[in-house]
Amino acid sequence: TSDHFFREELARELVAPESLGKYFEIAIPIIMLPATTVEYQSGGQLRRAVDVTLFAVPDEVWQLQSAKGWNLGDNQAVLNQQLADELGLAKVSGDAAATPRVTIRVSSRKQLSSDSALGEKVGLVQSLPDVDVLGVMPNRELGRFGLRPTQVVPNNLFVPLSWLQNALGDELFKGKTDFRQANVVLLKRQQGIPIKADFESTWQSKFRPSLEDLGLRLTHVARTFRTDPMKEPVTAFEYENLSCDGLVFPDKAAQLIQRLLPTARPVFTYLANRLQVVRDGTTVGEAIPFSMVSGLSPNDILPLQSTHEEPITAIAEKTIVLNEWAASDLQAEIGDTIRLSYFEPEAAGGNEVERSVDLKLGGVAKLTRPSEPYVRRGRQWRDAQFVERPTPANDPDFTPLVPGLTDAESIESWSLPFDTPGIRQVDDEYWKLYRTTPKGFVSLATAQSLWNSRFGKVTSYRMPVNLAAAPVNLPAGNTSEKISDSLVGHAKTFGFNLVLARENGLRAASGATPFDLLFLALSMFVMLSALILVTLMVRLAIQHRADQLGMLTAVGFGFPRLAGLWLSEMVVVCAAGAFLGAGLGLGYANLMLWGLRTWWVGAIRTPFVRLHVSATSILIGATVGLAIGLLTILWTLWRIRRVPSVRLMAGKLESNESVSQQVSRWTRILIGGLLIVAIAMLVVAT
Repeated sequence: TSDHFFREELARELVAPESLGKYFEIAIPIIMLPATTVEYQSGGQLRRAVDVTLFAVPDEVWQLQSAKGWNLGDNQAVLNQQLADELGLAKVSGDAAATPRVTIRVSSRKQLSSDSALGEKVGLVQSLPDVDVLGVMPNRELGRFGLRPTQVVPNNLFVPLSWLQNALGDELFKGKTDFRQANVVLLKRQQGIPIKADFESTWQSKFRPSLEDLGLRLTHVARTFRTDPMKEPVTAFEYENLSCDGLVFPDKAAQLIQRLLPTARPVFTYLANRLQVVRDGTTVGEAIPFSMVSGLSPNDILPLQSTHEEPITAIAEKTIVLNEWAASDLQAEIGDTIRLSYFEPEAAGGNEVERSVDLKLGGVAKLTRPSEPYVRRGRQWRDAQFVERPTPANDPDFTPLVPGLTDAESIESWSLPFDTPGIRQVDDEYWKLYRTTPKGFVSLATAQSLWNSRFGKVTSYRMPVNLAAAPVNLPAGNTSEKISDSLVGHAKTFGFNLVLARENGLRAASGATPFDLLFLALSMFVMLSALILVTLMVRLAIQHRADQLGMLTAVGFGFPRLAGLWLSEMVVVCAAGAFLGAGLGLGYANLMLWGLRTWWVGAIRTPFVRLHVSATSILIGATVGLAIGLLTILWTLWRIRRVPSVRLMAGKLESNESVSQQVSRWTRILIGGLLIVAIAMLVVAT
């Protein structure tokens, strides 16, 4: 599973011999979307089912169950019986004219949470209307499949994978051009290959996704200029830029990157609502609306250059550096106070809260004006053209890719969850010339103190092209390969997890109601009563024929011969009783389970308990019953072996002097045994 989408092709790579092919024979990519809502209208009544799990699956998924699969086409779905009952769907007839139709409402996955100031607050649900219900599947196998082991039957809905990808691709996979994406891979285990306890480390070492699969984006940034159109362009600066689909790196991922790539320098870019000069406590002049501000490390790989061509190696705390354009627009001078207004990074309940901070203008970064602006060509943008050397401040890649913002034609066409008033013509001109190039720079510590949130505090990493200073354990190859190979072995940190669904389900079942002990306890009275009854009946049968035993012992028959005679005579009766009892036992167990599913369901809260019968279990039960019957006969004969022949011929099975002693001894043994059983059951139950 993954908390983001990845290439559908990754499933095939998972079962390659060099990956996990030894353990798994089939890998099927699917899209799993929980928290889906399904609506069905019939007879003027609308019924709605919530907490539905939507599975977008290819036809191969039905290989994972023994029941016959479904050939789903576009705009068709199949649901499990639980969901059908909740929606009030009658049995699907197969008649196209009478085919019921449902509306599926899917929660869209956004780049940022709606609790983020920049996260979308509307359009969070996408609808798929008039989906034909092709059939209803039983609540077993894939019909009750889920990643969370539970005794509650889930609401499952299945649609074709390719259809959902095309229908909701723009909303689900924002920023991706290839819609062949998935977020779960179902794996069928190879027969006879066990999953050992150390498999957690094994799969992580063999699982080699791409950076794109991890939700990372590595780009080679190079700014060039051409003083002579007849000559090759000259590179002003270049570096490797690492960003992520989620806009900000989670803290665990950021720590891992910093440990594996010590030459990486973090950047934290945020959107400022306004930049304005403050003098004598009052704002003066016109404000610059909606500008990118970047927090830079003290030892960034490309230090900014001041207007005097001097490097700005570090930015002090509570200080801001404006680029030339912003300083000129604000008519700001070194030492002025710049008020930076922004929305808090976390918007509780979707309500933005604006804050502001006053920063001292500590410098002005040189900014080279391009000779030609950025030009859009289809989905891509052609870089601005320079005839003068661009400076490190001429870098729109300080800002990570944000669909609806970084690809917009103008500032006014930004797709943001709040209004953007006050946009001026000069702001749009800046956008055409410089795009997302920050207008202000602060220290990384200042940026993180202002805009840190639970989502993260780093938006990108900048790494030099020459990694000579990198650790010696990085793999050989070019820079991008080194960076990629050092990160792909840590898929779990970037949201991938292996879920052993079958093992988890078995553990959940065994850890809930212990049905083996439950039925043993429920049946204990019946079994003890039967054992006592068998003992009494055998004893009664022997007592009726005690004179025969006395005669046989009187003429010299020993205990082994007597036991052999009785066992050969009684084995047929015991066998018939044992196998008849096995059949009656199945009926008794079925009756108990029926009662637990109906009258007593509140006791176990598990209405899907079913009787599981195998030939082995029946044979074991019958054999044990037969053995108990024969042992009871042997035990009874053993007890009377010392009774004199005269008393046996008189029909007596005990000697006078031993009756009271035996009763007393067996009473103590019985009481002690019951006490041990009670203690053992108490220990097992706790």
